[in-house]
Amino acid sequence: MEVVIAIGLIVLAFATVMPLYFSITNYVVSNRERSESNNVASRDMERLRSTPYDKVGLVGGNPSGIFVADRDETRADGKQFHISTRISWVDDPMDGTAAAGTDPMPNDFKSVRITVTNKGFTKVLAEETSNIARASEEPPISGGNIIVKVFLADGVTPLSDAQVNITTGPSSPQSGWTQTDGTALFAEMTPSVTAGDYSIAVSKNGYIPRPDQVILTTTVVFGQTRTVSFIMDQPGHLTVRLKAPGGAIIDKVSQITVSNVVTGDKTYDANSGYFDFLAFFPGDYQITATATSYLPSGSPVTVTLPSNGTQVVDITLQPILNGHLDLTTYDNETHALLPNTSVKLTNQSNGQVFNTSTNGSAKLLMDLEPATYTMDLSHDTYQPYTAMVTITASVTTTATAYLLGYPQVGSIRVKAKRSSNGKARANVLVRVTGGGYDQQGTTDSNGEVVFSNLVKGPYVVYRWGSYYWIDPQNSTVTAGNETVVTYSF
Repeated sequence: MEVVIAIGLIVLAFATVMPLYFSITNYVVSNRERSESNNVASRDMERLRSTPYDKVGLVGGNPSGIFVADRDETRADGKQFHISTRISWVDDPMDGTAAAGTDPMPNDFKSVRITVTNKGFTKVLAEETSNIARASEEPPISGGNIIVKVFLADGVTPLSDAQVNITTGPSSPQSGWTQTDGTALFAEMTPSVTAGDYSIAVSKNGYIPRPDQVILTTTVVFGQTRTVSFIMDQPGHLTVRLKAPGGAIIDKVSQITVSNVVTGDKTYDANSGYFDFLAFFPGDYQITATATSYLPSGSPVTVTLPSNGTQVVDITLQPILNGHLDLTTYDNETHALLPNTSVKLTNQSNGQVFNTSTNGSAKLLMDLEPATYTMDLSHDTYQPYTAMVTITASVTTTATAYLLGYPQVGSIRVKAKRSSNGKARANVLVRVTGGGYDQQGTTDSNGEVVFSNLVKGPYVVYRWGSYYWIDPQNSTVTAGNETVVTYSF
C-alpha cells in the first residue's frame, strides 16, 4: 500500500512540475528568439544608416538602392528568420505636398522599416523604423511623381505593406510598398512618352484588388505628381446554386450575371447550376440567372458578401413548358415512308443540338423547348434535306419531309478494234442515245471512249460510217455499273 501511495505522490509531483518546466522552457526559447531577432533588426538598420543616401533603397524599387526587400537568414539553432525591408519616400508637408500640387519634388526623405519574423509565420518578433534624410539640399527636379494609395473596401481605411508594381512605362519596372497611411510614393519618374503608358498593379497576401482595378494606368508629367488609388480587401467565398422547383441543382448549361454599382456586370457560364467562387471581392451584388429549358430568374437576388466571409445564394428557376414535334419522312418519288432517317435539330435561340432519327415507321415524336429549330435530315442514297420548324409550348407541331434520292447512274464504255488483228482503232466517232440523252465521242489511242453519268435504263450505241450512223447496238445501263459495247471491223 505504501508503494502505491508513493507512486501516486511521484506522479502528482511530476504532473505539477512538468507544465511549469515547459512554460519556463518556452519562455527561455521565446526570449532568446526575441533577443536574436532584435539584434538582426538593429544590425540591418545600422547598415542602412551607414550607407550613402543615394544607395538607400530597394533593388528594383523606388527609391532604388542596394537592399533586398525580402530575404531569409539562418539562425544559430538552424531555424530561419524572414527579414522584410521596406524603404519609401516621405513627402514633408513643411515645403508643401505633392497631393496639394505645392511640392513638385515630394521625395523629401526616406522612411525605413525592418521587420523580423520566423520563416513561414506572420507574427512580428522585432521591428525597427527610422527616417533617413539627405545631407545636402534637394537636387534639381528630374522628372514626375506617382503617388499610389491603397484602401480597404470601405474606401477610407488605409492598407499598409501592399506591394505596388509599376510594370510598364519609361521608368519600369519598379516596385514599392505602402506605408501605414496606405500610400507609396514613386519619385523622379521619367515623363511618359504616350498618355497612360505607366501600368500599375497592387498585391498583398490574403487580399485581392477590386475587379475593375486589377491594373490601372497613369501619365507621368515633368514636375507634376499623379495620384492613383486602389481598393483592396480580403476576398469572400461566394456560392450560387440554381435549383429546380424540387430543390435539386439544375444539371443543364447555366449562366449567372453578377452586378455591382461600381464594378458593373460580369457574366459567368457553367455546365450545371453550381457556381463556386473561392475568392470573390466583398461587396453588395445583384444576381440574375438562367439555364437551358428554364425561365430566367426575373427580379435580381441581392446579396452582401462580407470581407473574409461566406455567402451561399440559392435561386429557384421554373422549367419551360415543352412543345411536341411529330415528324414523318417520305421518299419524294414514291411517297413511300422512309424509316431510320437521321435527324439533327438545332435550337436557333441557344445553339443546343439534338441528334436523333425517325423510327421504323418513319416517325419522330419528341418533346422540345419552345423555339425555332433547323432540321437537317440525311439518309443513305438520298440528298440532304434542310427545313425550319417552330415549336410552341404545349402544342404538337406536325412536320413532313420528302427526301430526294440521288440520281441512279452508270456508264457505257465503247471499244473499237480491227477485225483482222484485234488492234485498237483510234478516232472512231461513236454516238449514244436514249432517255433524252444524245451524245457523241471519239475513241482514244486505246480504241476506247466512255460515256459517264448515264441515268439507268436502255440506250442505243452507233458508230459513224462514211455518210451516216451505222451498226446500232442496244445497251442497258444499271446503277453503279459500266456496260461495254465493242465494235470490230
